[in-house]
Amino acid sequence: MEPAYEPQAFGDLLRRRRVLGGMSQEELAERARLSARAISDLERRVKRTPRRDIVQLLAEALELSGETRRAFVTAAREPAARRTPRPAPHGPTGGFLGAVPEGSLIGREAELLVIQAQIGAVVEGSGRLLAVAGEPGVGKTRISQEAMLACLARGFVVATGRCYEPHQSVPYYPFLEALSSLHAAAPEPVRAELPARWPHVMRLLPEGPGGASSATGASPHEEQQRLFWSVTAFLQEVSETAPVAVLLDDLHWADDASLELLQHLARHTRAHRVLLLGAYRDVEIGRQHPLGRALLDLAREYLVERVSVRRLDHESTMSLISDRMGQELSDGFTELVYRHTDGHPLFVREVLRALIERGDVYRRDGRWESREIAAIGVPESVRATIADRVFRLGERAQEALREASVLGQAFDFDDLQAMSGLPEDELEAALEEALAAGLLYEVGDAYVFNHGLTQQALYTEQPRRRRRRLHLAAGRAIERLPENGRRRRATELAWHFGEGGAPERALPYMVLAGDHALSVYAPADAERHYREALELASGDPDGEALVLEKLGWLMWITARFDSCLEALERSALLYRGAGDSDGEMRAVSLLGMLHFTYAPLEGAERIRALLDRLGPTEPSIPLVSLYSSLAMNLIIAGRYREALEAARDATESALTLGDGRTLAWVETMRGAPLGLMGRLEEARPVLEERLSLAEAANDYWGQLVAAHYLGKLAVPQGDFDAALRYHGLALDLAEQLGARSRISAETSNLSEVLFYLGDWERARGHAERAVELARSASSGLAASYYQYADVFRRLGIMHAALGEWEDAAPYLEESIALGGKVPYPEAVRSGQGVLAELDLIQERPGAALARLEPLVERSNPEELGILRLLPYLAWAYLESGNEGRAEEVVLAGTGRAKAQANRLALVDLSRVRGMVLARQCRWDEAERAFEEAVSIARSLRHPYAEARALHEWGSMQAGGSEAKRGRLEEAAEIFRRLGSRPYLELAQKALAGPS
Repeated sequence: MEPAYEPQAFGDLLRRRRVLGGMSQEELAERARLSARAISDLERRVKRTPRRDIVQLLAEALELSGETRRAFVTAAREPAARRTPRPAPHGPTGGFLGAVPEGSLIGREAELLVIQAQIGAVVEGSGRLLAVAGEPGVGKTRISQEAMLACLARGFVVATGRCYEPHQSVPYYPFLEALSSLHAAAPEPVRAELPARWPHVMRLLPEGPGGASSATGASPHEEQQRLFWSVTAFLQEVSETAPVAVLLDDLHWADDASLELLQHLARHTRAHRVLLLGAYRDVEIGRQHPLGRALLDLAREYLVERVSVRRLDHESTMSLISDRMGQELSDGFTELVYRHTDGHPLFVREVLRALIERGDVYRRDGRWESREIAAIGVPESVRATIADRVFRLGERAQEALREASVLGQAFDFDDLQAMSGLPEDELEAALEEALAAGLLYEVGDAYVFNHGLTQQALYTEQPRRRRRRLHLAAGRAIERLPENGRRRRATELAWHFGEGGAPERALPYMVLAGDHALSVYAPADAERHYREALELASGDPDGEALVLEKLGWLMWITARFDSCLEALERSALLYRGAGDSDGEMRAVSLLGMLHFTYAPLEGAERIRALLDRLGPTEPSIPLVSLYSSLAMNLIIAGRYREALEAARDATESALTLGDGRTLAWVETMRGAPLGLMGRLEEARPVLEERLSLAEAANDYWGQLVAAHYLGKLAVPQGDFDAALRYHGLALDLAEQLGARSRISAETSNLSEVLFYLGDWERARGHAERAVELARSASSGLAASYYQYADVFRRLGIMHAALGEWEDAAPYLEESIALGGKVPYPEAVRSGQGVLAELDLIQERPGAALARLEPLVERSNPEELGILRLLPYLAWAYLESGNEGRAEEVVLAGTGRAKAQANRLALVDLSRVRGMVLARQCRWDEAERAFEEAVSIARSLRHPYAEARALHEWGSMQAGGSEAKRGRLEEAAEIFRRLGSRPYLELAQKALAGPS
């Protein structure tokens, strides 16, 4: 494969062609009938215009032909200085990735062959990840620049990003620059679609939303995966129009979130025209370094190609010196430089600069000359060389560079001026001197040290006390920015004040950095910031309480409940000790959210204890949160009346505050218990208004919760179309938000509605998918017992209806066990109801009564969950011979179902009422009851209920045999179509008659 980027110099071209042919200099010399020294002189550009006959001999030896041969001959005839240059890529010139490099690349033929091959593979449609590794200053950035040029020559859309030490804990720092340039270079249609199709990407762009992320019910890990998929899809889409190259430098300073995103891209762009390249210092990472672990994982999956950049050999060092000086110097001089630098490219260049500045190398008659070799003293390290060069600057320039080194490898003029206090013209003059010396270069409005080693050398040479003073000055300089600027640079401010020995000033910025990390779905970075903030807050109870509150929230949404409980308990205790009632209310409301996932009654007791201790309290957002948290716990625990009271208290406070968004949320907490208490007609308007408010405010999470409860309340009313619509909306919203826990819940809810509508195949698929999602989800909500109980229960019901008892029992029993553990009465009632029906089918009414009687006796008979149990309880009494009790239960249940407009319960109650009346030989009344049951079932489009009513009607002893058989046959056909083996067997047995 031909290299995509041909260098201008003939010597470089000759070297590349030789390497491509697999020959050493000696082998090429032998084939061309030349000396090895002649080949070396040409490649090192000691001789720049070879004779035509030598060029022809070389072309023959290299077996060049066609366009390749013509380019080779042209390069030899026309020196690079007189040749019309190839149009250079747009952008600055310099030594950083993204800039056009200065000078030729020397001695990297083997590495370039690997890179060219990988670029070719990407062009052909196979994504690649290249890891360019080497020690500091060895040329990683330079070879990455060559890769950039090669990509540009092949028509790639190129995006670059860099990591810096002061920004190593800023989430996605190298991708912020890369994605911004990729966004700018993307086709207009792709850019226009970005906010709608990949909204998470917008958070990593300068024009993206700021502040905290909105609540979605998903954990940060789930949101982070959502962001990763969005970035991946964006790159894939751009790569459909042109190959994409994302090149990142100094990855040893990358944050955890960036490394995770890089791994995700490597795994999911393999089938797309995407090149990923990351350069890093291999001497600074080990197996326990985050980058080391990431590369090890990728290597195990064969997803990374390593390009090791080593020091130059003696010959290449001679070529580098010749290239830099424009001529060959004496063998003694080049040997002196090589002996001291050991082929380290940066060291070689810095030594040459230092020797020129000292006068050890000087120009005479247009040529470089050197002093006597014995009189030349070469510095023994890169750091010494840099110090020697800096020392030759003026005092003002030296001071400016030392102060700038505290700001990092890249810095802004305004920050340095505010930090140093120098007049603008004096600082400009100092920096211009450093620019002229090659110690700095400009990138837009910023300045960058020529190499990270330069900045590090200047920084570490200063006494610790001076560094602390300069860090404080740097912090104060950046702190002068407006609030948005301080927020954006919170990590830097925390670092400077921390290094400056001012923990009290670092603390708020470290907390802000954690908040920002959480807002862009980088939980690992957020936790690190919060834990660092906790150390900074040592001895500051107020600060410690706030950090623990935030850390507790993070632990909750990442489902680390033990750590969450510990952090929030400490936070609440500290707030209480400080007399901060608002802070204590916030911490305890979060504790309530923790408890409602597994122990809602404990959560309710904790919240009530605080409310009792505080007594009458002025309305506030923390108070509203506390009442809302109380309502949530009581709803799960089945204490609907108490939940309604808590929700009303929350509503009153929200109304007083005039906070519309808070009011909309607490109204959901009011509508839910109303509905679950059986007051469906009151509940639905409340929730519909809540949904409307959430839609107007673009509150996706609020829409999801309101739609969820509206769907649940539509089911007992028999409005299955509305239930499908609301649960479908909730599922769409959950998928948009990436909330896997809610995706599981709404998928399970849809399976229930599909079950009632008779679409059992789809219902089963949804139920199985819901269980799979619940088991694999990782968020706090997904880990909750009550949600597991729901999805397991519905799959158990599905298996039971099909007669798959061995599969049904474990799910139902697990659901009941979890429901009892929470406690979550709804799961216990529903699961026991299904098992009671099984007992009755298998003629075990005593077992059914043992399940149902305790549940009904200790519950409010008007609750929706209890009403579902009454048909089975009446049936159990009937089969136990207690016809009177059976009639009492069914009549009471029928009255309540009609009052609630609960048609789903009414259809089963009418069926069982018919069974009771038939057993009492009240045939006409029984006929009417069965007819009503069938009629309601048909109007609901609920074939399972219809078939069960037809079966019992057909099994009634009175009536004409032809009508009875017709009903049994109709029931059997429905059972057969649905796949309900237990009832099908009963119907077939009834059709067969007495044995």
